[in-house]
Amino acid sequence: MNKPSILALAALTLLALASCTDTTKTADGGAGKGGAQNADSHVVATAFAAGDSSADSFVALASSETGLEFDNNVSNPQVLLDQIAAQAGLASGDFDNDGDLDIYVAGIEQPNRLYRNEGGFRFEDVTAAAGADIALEGEFCAGAMFVDVDGDGNLDLYVFTRGSFNRLYIGDGSGGFTDETEARGAGVGNTCVTVAALDIEGDGDLDLYVANNRMGRESMASQMDSDIQGSFRIDQNTGRYIMTGAAAEFYYFDELNKARVKPDDDQLLINDGSGHFDNGIADAGMDHIGWTLMALAGDYNEDGHTDLYLAGDMETPDYYYINNGHGFFTDQSRTMLRRTPYFSMGADHGDLDGDGLLDIFVGDMAAADYKDGKIQSGDMYQYRQELINFMPQQNMRNCLFLNRGFGWMSEVAELAGVKASEWTWSCRIADLNCSSTPELFATNGYTMRFSVDVDAMNEAAALSAAGATDEELEQHALSFGTLPRQDVLFTADTPLHYKKPADNWGIVGESISCGTSIQDYDGDGDLDIITNRTNDKLGVWRNDKQCGNRLTIDLRQPGSNWQAVGAKLKAYAGTKVIASEVTLARGYSSAESARVHIGTGEHTSLTRLEIIWPDGKLQVERDLPCGSHYVISRRDDLEDWTPPAQQGIYTREDFAWQRKEADTLAQEFDEEPLLPWQRSTLGGGLGVADFDLDGRMDIYFAGAAGQTGRLYMGAEGGFAASSLMEGSIPAEVEEMGVLCFDANGDDRPDMLVTAGGNEAGGDTTLYRNWLVLNTEEGMQSGWISTSEVSSGSACSADIDHDGDLDVFIAGRLKPHRYLSPVPSELLVNEGNLNFVDGAASLPEGGISGCISDACFADVDNDGWQDLLTCDEYGPVRLYRNVDGRLQAGIDIAPHGIWTSLTVADTDNDGDLDIVAGNQGLNTKYKADNEHAMTLFAGEFNGDGRRQLVEAKQKGEQEFLPGRGRSCSGYAMPQTVAERFPKWHDFANASFNEIYGDPQEIQEHYYANELSSMLLVNDGKGGFTAQQLPLAAQYSIAFGCSAGDFDNDGDIDLLQADNYYATQPETGRWNAGYGQLLDGNGSGGFSSVEPGRSGIYIFTDGRGVQAFDSNGDGLLELVLSVAYASPVVLRRNPQEQSGTGLAVNLVGKDGNRWAVGSRATLELDNGSVLLREQQAGSGYLSSSLAPLHFGIPAGSKPVKLTVRWADGTEASVSEFDGSGKVTVLQY
Repeated sequence: MNKPSILALAALTLLALASCTDTTKTADGGAGKGGAQNADSHVVATAFAAGDSSADSFVALASSETGLEFDNNVSNPQVLLDQIAAQAGLASGDFDNDGDLDIYVAGIEQPNRLYRNEGGFRFEDVTAAAGADIALEGEFCAGAMFVDVDGDGNLDLYVFTRGSFNRLYIGDGSGGFTDETEARGAGVGNTCVTVAALDIEGDGDLDLYVANNRMGRESMASQMDSDIQGSFRIDQNTGRYIMTGAAAEFYYFDELNKARVKPDDDQLLINDGSGHFDNGIADAGMDHIGWTLMALAGDYNEDGHTDLYLAGDMETPDYYYINNGHGFFTDQSRTMLRRTPYFSMGADHGDLDGDGLLDIFVGDMAAADYKDGKIQSGDMYQYRQELINFMPQQNMRNCLFLNRGFGWMSEVAELAGVKASEWTWSCRIADLNCSSTPELFATNGYTMRFSVDVDAMNEAAALSAAGATDEELEQHALSFGTLPRQDVLFTADTPLHYKKPADNWGIVGESISCGTSIQDYDGDGDLDIITNRTNDKLGVWRNDKQCGNRLTIDLRQPGSNWQAVGAKLKAYAGTKVIASEVTLARGYSSAESARVHIGTGEHTSLTRLEIIWPDGKLQVERDLPCGSHYVISRRDDLEDWTPPAQQGIYTREDFAWQRKEADTLAQEFDEEPLLPWQRSTLGGGLGVADFDLDGRMDIYFAGAAGQTGRLYMGAEGGFAASSLMEGSIPAEVEEMGVLCFDANGDDRPDMLVTAGGNEAGGDTTLYRNWLVLNTEEGMQSGWISTSEVSSGSACSADIDHDGDLDVFIAGRLKPHRYLSPVPSELLVNEGNLNFVDGAASLPEGGISGCISDACFADVDNDGWQDLLTCDEYGPVRLYRNVDGRLQAGIDIAPHGIWTSLTVADTDNDGDLDIVAGNQGLNTKYKADNEHAMTLFAGEFNGDGRRQLVEAKQKGEQEFLPGRGRSCSGYAMPQTVAERFPKWHDFANASFNEIYGDPQEIQEHYYANELSSMLLVNDGKGGFTAQQLPLAAQYSIAFGCSAGDFDNDGDIDLLQADNYYATQPETGRWNAGYGQLLDGNGSGGFSSVEPGRSGIYIFTDGRGVQAFDSNGDGLLELVLSVAYASPVVLRRNPQEQSGTGLAVNLVGKDGNRWAVGSRATLELDNGSVLLREQQAGSGYLSSSLAPLHFGIPAGSKPVKLTVRWADGTEASVSEFDGSGKVTVLQY
C-alpha cells in the first residue's frame, strides 16, 4: 500500500464534515425449518419463535453468548490513514439451506469468518470446514455477498477485496465451497467496495455490478502535478482539458478543468446463464468516472427493469442509472435527482411514506452536534466552484430521496430530520418496531479523528511548511487518535417526521461501525442488528422491543434466479401499503439475504400481497396472517403485470422563449459575502388578458435583465409569438411583476411592468416601473412614476369607488442591502392617465418593508377592496379599506419568509381565504415561536461595511451563530478570523463573544413560521392559519393559482416552486415539481403526486395563472419559469368531475373588466360558489380572464349574483347550456 500524503488526506477528506403476543416456537427455533404446510402448497407458513419484549429495547449480546468471536483489529498505520481501507462489511444468507440466516464477516487485517446459525442467536464458526480458502488471510477484504450465480439452487459466495481481485466460491448447499474465480471470469476488482446483483438484461440470471474505488489515493494526489506534466491537451472546440498518455489511466480533468486522481473503473459482469461472466459495462451506457462506494439496485421508475443508484464519494457525483430495457442505462441524476450528497457513502431503499414506491436514503458525513459541525466544517470557499457548477449539485449531508412517481425524486432529508448522522458508512431502511413505518439506521465512526479537525490539518500544513518529513506528518495525524461515534437511529410515528428516540432504543456505545446486517436472526419475526466494527468486536443487538405485528417472506421460483432477486412486493394491511423489493446489496460493503420483512403495526394480517416476479408476471395472495415466516412459490399460468401508465392528469407544452437569468453570483456575494440567497432571480411574472380583443386570452412573460419579455397571442390550437411588445421596455430592465388592467379607461387592457432585481447597479432609472398602453396604433410605453425603488408585485383595484383603477406597487428590495426596508407606492387614478401619489390613502408612515407579494381583495365582505401584503422576514399583513383609506396594517400570520398571496373561497362559506406561500420546511432553516430563524445586520468588522449574521435562537435572547468559521472569517477577518484563528475557538465561543450583545445590534430580523399556509377567513377579516399538506412544504413556494381545475365544485391549487440561487454551501431548494393540491370544499387539500398529476417542472417556477384558453370548460395552467421556458399545462378531458362555466363580467367605462367585483353562483344541490375578479394575484402575475366555476356532474346552476365593484348588484337566473355567461353592468 502506498503511503498517503497527510496534507493531501486533509484536503481531500474534510469539507464539512412478532407480533406483540408470543407465538409458538418451532422445535429448533428456526424461521424456515419444517413448518406447517398449508393446503395450498404454494404458500408454506412457519410460526415465529417466542420473543422476549420485556426490555422494550435492543439488547447488546456478548460474543460469548452468540459465538460470533470476531475482532476486526487493524494495526497498520497505512491502513488507518487510507480513506476506505479500514472499513469492512458482512453478508447474510442461508448457505446450508436449513432455513436459518448465516453470516460471513469480512476482515481488514484479520481473516474472514463464516458463521453458521444454529438457532436461538447462536452461531458456529465453520470457516475451516468450507473446503476453500474463504478466510483469505493476508488480504484486505471489504465485504461479500451470498448469491447463486450458477442457478443450481445453492448460494455461492462472492468476496470483494481491496488491493487484489475478487473471489467467487461456488457453494454446494451444505456448507462447502469451491474457488472458481478464474474459471468463471469473476476475478475483477482491485479496489472493490461493493457489488450489486441484478438481472441487467432480463434474461433470468443474475449479473454483478462491481463498484470500485482506488487505494493510495492520497499519495497519488500529492504527486499528481509532477505525474501529469506534458500529459494533456486542450480541446479547441470546448476548451476542456483532456488527459493523455500513461497519465490518463490514473488522472483526469473534471468539468472545471481541475486535475483529479482517477478511480478504478467499475465493471459489469454479465452472466451467460451458467455462472460465467464477461465485462459488459462498455455496452451498458455506463461511461462515467466515479469514486463509487455503493451500488444499489431497484426498479425506481416502475417499468419492470432494475435500475442502479451509484453513490460516489468526493468530487464525483452520484449516478442514477435508469434501465431502458435490454441492459442499456441512461444517467438521469441531473433531472430526476438534481442534488446528491458530496461524500456519498452507503445507501438503501424502502417505502418510507407508504405510497408503494421505493425511496432512497444515502449517507454522508455531516455532524449532528452544533460544535462538532463548526469544528469539522472546512474551507467552503476552496470548493465553491464545485458546489456551484457540478450537476447534480452535491450537498455535504445525507440525502433522502422521496419517490414521487416513475422514479422522479424529491430530496427531503432536511424536512424529514435526517440530514446529519455523523461520519456515516452504512445507511439502512428497516422497520425495527414493526409499525409499518420504517426506521432509518446509520453506522458511524472513523479511524482518523485528524480528518475531521480543521485545526489539526492546519497544524499539519504548518509542519509541512517548516520541513516536516512524511513520517513526522503521519505521526502527527495518528496522534489525534480515532473518531468513534454512536450509531444513529431515526424513528417516525408518522411518515417523514423522524426523530432520534430516547436512549437510541438501547443501541448505545461509541465505535467505528461500518457494514451492517439487519435480519431476523433468532426466528421471532423482528429484526436484529449486527455491525462490523473496526478495532472492535462485532456489534450484536437482539431486538427485544415491544413490536407490532409482522411476517417474513422467502420467494421461490424456477430457474437460475430462484430467490427472485429483483421481485417487487406490495403488501396491503388495512389502508396501509408497504412496498418492498428483493435486494441483496444494501448499506455499505454488505449484502443481505433475499428474505423480506414486513411490519404491519396493529393489523394482524395482510389482506392482499402482490408479487411482481422479475419477469413481469403478477401473483396475488390474500389473507396472510401475521406471526409466521412464509415461503411463497410461484404459481403457474400467471398474468402479465402491467406497469403503471405515465398518462397524467395534465399534458405539458413548453413555449419557445426562455427567461435567461444573468449570472450575478460573484457580484452579489462580493457585495454581501454572507447573503443567504441571491436577489437577482426573483423575477419572472406573467400577465393574461385579451390584448387584441379577439376573444382569446393572450400572455405576456416578463423578461430578465439583458433580454426583453415575450408576448404570446391566443391562437387556434395554442399560442403564437407576437412582436407587438418589441421595443416597449429596454432590455436592461429586470422585469418583475406584470399587472394587466385598464389604465386609461379606453376598454383595452394595458400593462404595468415593474422593474426590480439588483442588476442595475448605479443606474437607478432602470428601477422605474413601466406602463404600456394598448392603443389601436400599437403598444406605447413610458414610466408610470419617477420612483426608483427596486419593485416586485403590483396590483390594482378601485379603492376609492370613483370608477377607475388605482395601483399599488410593492417595494421589494434595496440592491445589495439585504432586508433593508424600502417604500411601496400607491398611485391613485385621477383619470386621463393622471396617477398621483396616494400617500393620503395610506396609513401614517406609508407601507414599507421587503414585500414579496401584494393583492387587493375584499376579505371582510364590506364592499371595499382591502390590501394584503407579505414580507420576507416579516408577517402577512391586512390593510383594511375603510371608505377609500387603507388603515394601519394588522398582522394576520406570523413572521415568515413569505413569498406569495392568493385569495379564494376554499371552504365554500362565502368569504375569501388566503393561500400564503413560504420557504417551506425542506431547508437548513428551522423556526418556531421559541426558536426563530434570525438574521442580524450591522457593522461588525470595524471597516464600516454592513454585514449579515445569521443566527439560531436558543432562548429569549440567546443565539448561536448560523454560519461557520470559514465563511464568516472571509467576510469579517478582523472580527472572526483574527480573533478566532482556530476552528475550536470559534465553535466554543458564544454568539455574544463573537458578535456582541444581540440587543445592541442595529438590525434584527426574524421568522418563526416557514410553512406555506392556508389562512381561513371567519367572514369578518379574522383568520386562522393551517398548514398546507406536507408535499407543499418540500420546496419554497412562489406563485400559486386557485381554481376549480377538475370542475367538482371545489377550489384546487397549483403551487410553483423551487429556487436555484441559494448560497452555494447550503444547496439549492429544488425538490419541487409544481405541486397540485386537490381541494375538498371544506378548506382541506390533498397533494397529488407528480406521477399522477403529470407535472414535472423541476426548474424554478415563478408566476402561475389559470384560465380557459380554448373554450373547453377546463382551466389551463400557465407558469412562468426562471432559467427555462414558460409552460402551459392542459388537463386531459377525461380528468374532470363536471363541466365548466365561464362568467364574463363587463363593467362600466374605466373598469371594463369589473376588477373588484364578485360573483356568487348557486347550484341546485344547495352549493354556493364565490369568485372575485382581481387584477394582480399569485406572485408577480395577473389575469383578466373570465371567472370560472366548476359545476359538478349531476348539478345545474340556478342563480348567478354579481356585486359590482361599486356595490351595486345584478343577477342571472337563465343559463343556455353553452358553458358561458356574460353579465353587463348598466
